[in-house]
Amino acid sequence: MRKYTFFLLLCFYLEALGQDTLWVNANTLEIEGKGFSNTENDYDRLPATAKGLVRDPVWELGQHSAGILVRFYTNALQFYIRWELTSTMLAMPHMPATGVSGVDVYVLNNKKEYLFLGTGIPKNVKNLAVFNTNTQQNHLSSYLLYLPLYNGTKLLEIGVPMGYVIQKDTIFHAVVHKPILFYGTSILQGACASRAGMAYPSILGRKLGVHIINLGFSGNAKLEPEMQELISEVEAAVYVIDCHHNTTKDETQTRTEPAIRKIRAKRPYAPIVLIEGSNPKRDFPTEEGLITQEIVKKLKKEGFKNLYYIKGNGLLGQDTEATVDLVHHSDLGMQRQAEFLYPIFKKILRKIKQ
Repeated sequence: MRKYTFFLLLCFYLEALGQDTLWVNANTLEIEGKGFSNTENDYDRLPATAKGLVRDPVWELGQHSAGILVRFYTNALQFYIRWELTSTMLAMPHMPATGVSGVDVYVLNNKKEYLFLGTGIPKNVKNLAVFNTNTQQNHLSSYLLYLPLYNGTKLLEIGVPMGYVIQKDTIFHAVVHKPILFYGTSILQGACASRAGMAYPSILGRKLGVHIINLGFSGNAKLEPEMQELISEVEAAVYVIDCHHNTTKDETQTRTEPAIRKIRAKRPYAPIVLIEGSNPKRDFPTEEGLITQEIVKKLKKEGFKNLYYIKGNGLLGQDTEATVDLVHHSDLGMQRQAEFLYPIFKKILRKIKQ
């Protein structure tokens, strides 16, 4: 009887919500984190032309919405998020549903810092979450809505009570106009953050005040020629390659230099940053790291500018507490890696602005 009563109350609540709420399709707002506009679905990360060009696992992972966010304004004291996922796999054994399939909301405070407001917890393929803003009446505030890291987003809507407004955030100005493009492994995609906004590229994006593109492909960051071409097509401020966990020694040796040359040929002045894989189980420098260092030295001798190599031994701190399985990052690991990289990228961006 109690379950039946609860079900009826829920139905009445949802019906009232639908009648008294202005719903806006998020694709009419400011979508960030996409390197390509010609995608099959609104929140895919690879262009439609990549289908059949890249390997099947890469294409499938490209339909995950990692790193994609919606930036919007509202003066509502409460708003609602409806999102529909593409997969019924809401969680993984080592990563919670809030990270795999949930959404995160951040709000801009008066110090111009984005603070975590709350998480939309997925219960099924179709989901609804309510967020209370704690802002002043009729005060327009800026929000970031991060999409799922390891699931696709089929539909995304934001609702506000009738009488309130929701609109594009047209005031935010990034430190640099172009985004930072990150290409890499499952860790870069977001494993195993507990929330959608906690992948290390997203943390860096907030800290630096920049747009980011997350091209993380779990277990499949092989730096193939097809991906090299796609990466170089994106007009980015900085290109980051972080794929040592996925590339073999031979792949590192044969694909790193062509990838750098491909990007440099199309983007003559953009900084290129290569990061050694972070792993508390491995000694540093790693074999892949040594190979990459030699490639970087060689290219610098040829006259390549704005080419950076970051060693992996400081990314996660000096203990073994930053992962869930001695490989994939916990929130602590994501935070540590972002904080380690922050001053390096801040310095790189300062040079771009000059």
